[in-house]
Amino acid sequence: MVGGNMNNNRSGPGQPNRFISSQMSQMGSGPLRNSTTLPSGTGGSNAQGRALNKMLLEILRDRMVDPNRLAMAIDANIERMDCVNLATLLFHTGKKRLLLTPSFIKRIAVRLNLLKEELRAREASNALYGLKCMSSECVEVRQLILALANKVAGSNTELVAQAVGNALYGCQMMTSDHEEVRYLLQVLSVKVNQCTELLEAQNVGNALYGLRGMGSDYKEVRSLLAALTPKVATAREDLNGQALGNSLYGLQGMSSREQEVRTLLTVLAQKVVHTREALKAQEVGNALYGLKRMSSDVLEVRQLIDALVPKVANSPEILDAQAIGNSFYGMQNMHADNPAVLSLLSTMADKVSLSGAELDGQAMGNSLYGLQGMSSEQAEVRAVVNAITTKIQSSCLEMNAQELGNALYGLQDMTSDYPEVRRLMTALSQKVASSKHELTSQEIGNALFGLQGMRANVWETRVLVLQMAVKIQLSHSLIDPQGISNSLYGIQRMTSDCEDVRMLVQALAAKIELSWKLLSAQHLANCIFGLQGLSSAESEVRALVHALVPKILACRDELTSKQICHALYGLQNFSSEHEEVLPLIGALTEKLTLCTETISIRSLGALMYGLQGMENNSPEVKQLVAAVGIKLSAADEVDSTSLGNCLFSLQRMDNSATEVCALLNIIDSLLTAIVDSGLDLSPLVCANTLYGLQNCSIADESTRRIMYLVVNRVKEILIAQSAAPTMRQGPLGRFSDLLGLYQALSLVVPMQPDLEIDTELQVELLTVQAAFAQMVADRTSEFKPVLLSPTEARLVAGITDLLANEPFEVTHSVLLHGFTACVVVRLKEGIHLQTSSGELWSPLLIIEPTGGANASFPRRQLFTRLKHQFFRHAHRIQVQTVPVATLMGEGRGLLRDGLLELPDLLHALYPPTLEDSANFSSIL
Repeated sequence: MVGGNMNNNRSGPGQPNRFISSQMSQMGSGPLRNSTTLPSGTGGSNAQGRALNKMLLEILRDRMVDPNRLAMAIDANIERMDCVNLATLLFHTGKKRLLLTPSFIKRIAVRLNLLKEELRAREASNALYGLKCMSSECVEVRQLILALANKVAGSNTELVAQAVGNALYGCQMMTSDHEEVRYLLQVLSVKVNQCTELLEAQNVGNALYGLRGMGSDYKEVRSLLAALTPKVATAREDLNGQALGNSLYGLQGMSSREQEVRTLLTVLAQKVVHTREALKAQEVGNALYGLKRMSSDVLEVRQLIDALVPKVANSPEILDAQAIGNSFYGMQNMHADNPAVLSLLSTMADKVSLSGAELDGQAMGNSLYGLQGMSSEQAEVRAVVNAITTKIQSSCLEMNAQELGNALYGLQDMTSDYPEVRRLMTALSQKVASSKHELTSQEIGNALFGLQGMRANVWETRVLVLQMAVKIQLSHSLIDPQGISNSLYGIQRMTSDCEDVRMLVQALAAKIELSWKLLSAQHLANCIFGLQGLSSAESEVRALVHALVPKILACRDELTSKQICHALYGLQNFSSEHEEVLPLIGALTEKLTLCTETISIRSLGALMYGLQGMENNSPEVKQLVAAVGIKLSAADEVDSTSLGNCLFSLQRMDNSATEVCALLNIIDSLLTAIVDSGLDLSPLVCANTLYGLQNCSIADESTRRIMYLVVNRVKEILIAQSAAPTMRQGPLGRFSDLLGLYQALSLVVPMQPDLEIDTELQVELLTVQAAFAQMVADRTSEFKPVLLSPTEARLVAGITDLLANEPFEVTHSVLLHGFTACVVVRLKEGIHLQTSSGELWSPLLIIEPTGGANASFPRRQLFTRLKHQFFRHAHRIQVQTVPVATLMGEGRGLLRDGLLELPDLLHALYPPTLEDSANFSSIL
């Protein structure tokens, strides 16, 4: 995963305090209801031991233990204590959560190592239970764990059911990262296997709860799970709500990748089904929280979720903030692509909606963080988003930096296409703006990483981006490689024609400039891939590129084929005419050259797609084209779609450069092989090929052969379309693809260099272009206009207002001669006017906005220029453009005044002469 590790407390939000104190922890679902019933012993192995035990019990059984008295007793007598005394001391201090100093813990460990007597099962479970407040991060605690493990290993007595539960319950503050802990688990696995007594519900809950810090990545943990699973399966009673919640909570470090974990999940799913007791709110939260490393791609996980859903739905308690946060946090490795998860989400949406709890920052952050694998395409996900958004909006509590980072990180599989997601972004924007906390590198990266599905064409995204830009500017933290990678990867769908996005880019560029740590290959690939929506025409983007180039040059890693292709794909809106881009191309060319992996043609097609704004008039671009040619010649598969993408990327290049000619020669041989093998070129491949070769002279043999391949295929498509109208529903008959092919023919044929040197090819291209024009005209009814952007909508409204009292009609999103026109103005139907010379006067005017995205992005800029040229020269239609800045004014009056300031805007609608003007006025 591209996102960084989250710094959540391992014990989970709202769970029992990890730190040892003299007060009892107030956990609502404390796992031990009758834990003190295990006899602690009243005497040692001899008279001295019994006397010491009596003294310890007198001190430890007081309602308020005097810590000084206890410390004096331990200090004076520890060298005389036997195993029973030490077990008593550990059991009762653990039970009352009394803090033993590291020096005392070390002395207990030393004493245990010196004692030759056997540590019987009862004392062993008491002693291990007493470790429940001790953290294995402390070296003295690990010494004690090792001493106890050795004693337990040397004991010949069998653990009873309650001893199994208590012994493992005492491990709850330990992690399997330490060798001593893993050795203890290995020893306990043997003891659990040897246990013949059936476990009760409480024993099951205690045993599994104690494993909450253990990770199934270790074989010792998996061995213990394998030993516990049959004991859980044969437990003498059904699990109650508390045991169920504790059991699942204890699995929070277990991964469903492991077979031992999946087997245990199967057993627990059966136990859940048979649980008759209703779950309390905290038990719901604990149960779901424990699934945080479980993937819903695994059958056993889905079966467990299916079993849990009715229990959650039937819980009579209203979920509080902690239970809501814990429940969703546990879903972080689940995906909304199966009925089990969707059912759980639907149930949770209802539960959250019914809750009157005010969510604190941690609950808000954890709830959204848990949704990181949920796609907003699912209605159940959107219902959850809606419910959580309402809670966030009604909460007056602030979110700190980590909580904001977690919350936004959880949006990574959602898109701004849905109103529920946009509403959530608005709520989070307000939380970002009101937070007084400074963002660190990880929080910046996590927050922006979560925005990877958001587009800047909606105001909710822009507001959130603006708030993040301000926060980044105010942050004094240096940004590390993971933060850089996540941040830039997260803006992949945002475009730099938005001022707020440019402000964010500027803030990130300043941070990256100051960063000194080396980027890894994956960081580098993610960074540049995320730039795909940014145009190098913007100064802020060029500043970002300037900051990134030294980091790329300093990267010592070899990029994989996938990484280098992702990186170059991100350059698709960059132009080689900007001097900051050329060093970036040079740096990536070096990485491509050093890549030792074979790159597939499909990957090369994606790589080349990123070069569509490059011209071959610089050494850097030529060297990159040459490097691509070498990789393409080594590819071991044939894919026409990818070859079409390769050719499409050459749209600003010509074959005057030997490197381009060499690349065309390779593509020519591959395309010929495709055709010779009987495979066909799709309309899209033909269109991309024609469009990409618009500047290439057919004097080059490879270019000419490719053109003939395409023309012959286009003729076959025409024949197939006329012979079988039913093909309109097939892949070769999609109107959108055929329209694209027609557009490529119409734009490229008139400007193809040196086309006259091959009259046969010229005639065939013109013939098929005319045939396609007729086909498009016949099928215009199949055209589906796209929605107007806000800028286009204002242009339509402004022109309509200007011509309200004139004899013209204004239409928009019209397919005119095969191309979409934003605004089309023509005489109203039924009006026929003749000039004084007797000619029919029927003006036609196209008006489109300019200066926005079309002015920034090379591909759109080139296509728009060619389209306007086609209208003017091929059909003598006047085209006027309106600067986007003119359309930004608020109010009808400002918009009208701005349009009137453009003197030539409506010139095409003026009558040819004053005499015609007078005649037309009298007629109208």
